Order: sequence, then C-alpha cells, then structure tokens
Amino acid sequence: MSYAVAASEATLQSRILATVATLELPSTLRVTSTTWARHSSLHANSHARFEIPAGDIDDYERLEHLGDADLTRFVTHLIHSKYPALVVGARTAIRAACVQNSTLAVISKALGLPDLLEAHHTQLDNMRHNEKTQADLFEAYIAAATLERGASEVDEFLEKIFSPLVDSAYRKLREDHEEGLAPVATPVAVVARVPTPAPALARAVVVRGDTGSTVRRTSFNAQRDYISPITISGRGGVARQLAWTDFQTGASHIPHFYVTLTVTLPRGGGEFTFTGEGTTKKGAKNFTAYQACVQFGLA
Repeated sequence: MSYAVAASEATLQSRILATVATLELPSTLRVTSTTWARHSSLHANSHARFEIPAGDIDDYERLEHLGDADLTRFVTHLIHSKYPALVVGARTAIRAACVQNSTLAVISKALGLPDLLEAHHTQLDNMRHNEKTQADLFEAYIAAATLERGASEVDEFLEKIFSPLVDSAYRKLREDHEEGLAPVATPVAVVARVPTPAPALARAVVVRGDTGSTVRRTSFNAQRDYISPITISGRGGVARQLAWTDFQTGASHIPHFYVTLTVTLPRGGGEFTFTGEGTTKKGAKNFTAYQACVQFGLA
C-alpha cells in the first residue's frame, strides 16, 4: 500500500480547526488576578523543588496544571452528556482533538489572551506567538476564572466554545462510520494537549504549525515495528504506564480505525496522549506508537 497522504483527506483534527474558525466566541469572563498571564521569565526566582517560598512572585505554571484538569473534566462530561451511547474509543479521539495544543492555541488567540501575557521583554514577542504558550494561557485563564467565579459560570462559558467542536467531531466520525472510507494512506496523528515533559525527555521533536499540521524530523516507515520500543518498560531509563483504546468506523469491506495511546510517566513526568488513524487496526496502532517513539526519542 502506498503511504502518501491524500491531499483531500479530511482528518478529525482538520475538521475541529475548521469549526473553530467559524465560531462566535463568547466574551471573556472578568478575572481580577493577573497570575494566569504571568510567565516565570518575568521574575528571577530560583526553581522551587517542593513548595514556592513565601514572598516569591507567582506565575501561571500551577494554574495551567489546574486548568488542564478542569478542561479535561469538562470536555469528558460534555461528550458523555451529548452522546451517552458513544463508545470509549470515539470519546477519547474527540476529546484529544478538542483539547490538544493546536486547538487551544487558536481559541486563545481568538480571545486575545496572548496579548495579555507578561514575560521578560527579550522573550515576550516569541512567547506570544508560541503555540504551547498560547494553549497554556487558555488553561491557566480557565483555572483562574474557576477559582474566582465558580465552576458553574465557567462551564457555561466553555460550553459555548466546545459544544460546537464536539458536535463537529462527532459528525466527522459518524460520516466515517456510515458512509465508509475509500482506502487512504498514512493516518494523520493527533498529539493531544500535554504537560511540559520532564528534563530527561526534552528531546521531543514534534513541531506544530498554525494549521495544526505536524512536521517531524524522522519519517514513518510502515514496515518498522514502533510498538515494541514504546511497550518495553524502562526503555531509555523511562518507566511508563500505557493505556490503549481503539474503535472502528466505515463499511465492513473498507474499515477505518482510530487508536489512542495514553502514556503516563512516573514521578509527575506528565501524561501524553497520541491518536492515529488507519485502514487497518495494526497500522493505526503502529503509527500511533510511532508518534510516541518520536516524542520520547525512541524513533
């Protein structure tokens, strides 16, 4: 099979980003605290190993961590409330597409959050245009708004944004399931929103463009096994917990598979989610594993 990606292939993530572009976003909720917009480069505090010393200037790092959990909770419940019969694999793929960096960055820019970023003047311009920083700001803002205004009001705000995205993603998956898919080439993977990796894993080479496309410094080889390296516990000194989910769409004679891998690192190293698509379950799983191998320097 040829693995050249068809130019007309409408991926789940491209559908999500197209929907974001059409949204009439709600007005931002007023938040008095500015901590959510303050980057650590603005002050010269040393990195705290356990707790921040009294009197040190705070930044958005902990709020981003809290907002990440808030957002994941909200989108998970939203998917369940709108489509309670949907299988877990489909739910996971929809959630991953909704909360990944490229999606949150576009929303953050549309709301004007990067313009409010406070950082050292030598880094400010670059950080305002950095996709991960834009996504982090959105999550930190959500956490700050929840703390000040309560979860109920913030959930109403989030529903206006994410309800259309969930609906759009659901329709895409239903189209795949009901109409079937013509044979396609290499599946396009989705790297979901992830925390900053631990220093030992700083070799990640996934780079995202403004369109959500992924540029890689290594090439996918369909004949190579990428599942074994990521499965072997302790490879490269990293102990990992892996959780795989999958589901199938399309007609029985031309099925299409979505496989999601969640990798949890020990000692607070973060949780990473990767989703791949393919015309065979094995191929989709191998491509998903390839994304993880690239992220952890195993490819």
